[in-house]
Amino acid sequence: MVLMLAPWIAFIVAAQLGYVPSVGAASFKWFLPAFLGGFLAGWLVWSIQVPRWRLWAYQRVQDIEELKHYAVADQIIWPEGHFFEKTEMAGARIRAKLRLLEEQRAKSRSTVRP
Repeated sequence: MVLMLAPWIAFIVAAQLGYVPSVGAASFKWFLPAFLGGFLAGWLVWSIQVPRWRLWAYQRVQDIEELKHYAVADQIIWPEGHFFEKTEMAGARIRAKLRLLEEQRAKSRSTVRP
């Protein structure tokens, strides 16, 4: 949120101090890069951090499906198969660990339940 809001707040402060125009098309030329830059920076950090959070969380729970359910409900991650889920950025090592943990938990869950 800080990465997303900081450029917007900087624009507002700069406009109030008179460093950039505060109205009209000239103002929009300054606001648009601040808006897009903040949005892209926030999304980039989310895209990098979510796979790392998944790895951290998967190692600490028994039921990964339940974790995913609550993470989607709390808007931490996107639902499985969602287009935006594909924007998560993880290296091969993290992806392999996530797959391994999902497979291990699926096997242990199937052996525990009758």
